[in-house]
Amino acid sequence: MQIISTKVHGVLDYVAGLGLILLPFLLGWPGNLTTLMIVVAAAVLISSLITRYELSVAKILPMRAHLILDGLAGIVLIGAAFWFRDLGTGVFTILLLLGLFELGAALLTEQVSPIERTGEGQSSGGPVRPTVGVYDDRR
Repeated sequence: MQIISTKVHGVLDYVAGLGLILLPFLLGWPGNLTTLMIVVAAAVLISSLITRYELSVAKILPMRAHLILDGLAGIVLIGAAFWFRDLGTGVFTILLLLGLFELGAALLTEQVSPIERTGEGQSSGGPVRPTVGVYDDRR
C-alpha cells in the first residue's frame, strides 16, 4: 500500500539527510558512529538529488532503485542500533527508530513518480527530430 507521494518522500529525504548529519553532533556521539551517520546521510542526499522525482536536480535514478537504497539505509541504521548498543538505550532507540522510519518510507511510497509516468526528463538517446509536416520515408 503506497500512501506517501513521491513529492512528500522527497521532502522526507532531504529532512532525513540533514537530520542524520546533525544528530550525532548534537547528541555528542562518538566519531565512528558519527562517520557512519554522515555516510548514510550522504547516500540519502545524493540519491535524492539524482532520483527521477519532483524534488531532484538530475533525474537519473529510477524511483524504485531509490526506494531500494532507502530500504538499505534503513537496514544499515537498524544494524547500527545493535552494533552500537553498548552506547546506551538512547542511542539504540534513536538508531532503531531512524532505521524503521527509512524502511517504512521505502515501503509506503509510490514506486513510480509522476515524472516517470509522463517521461519527463528522459533522454531518447539522440537528437529530437521533428515529425509534424516532415516527410519520413522510414514507414
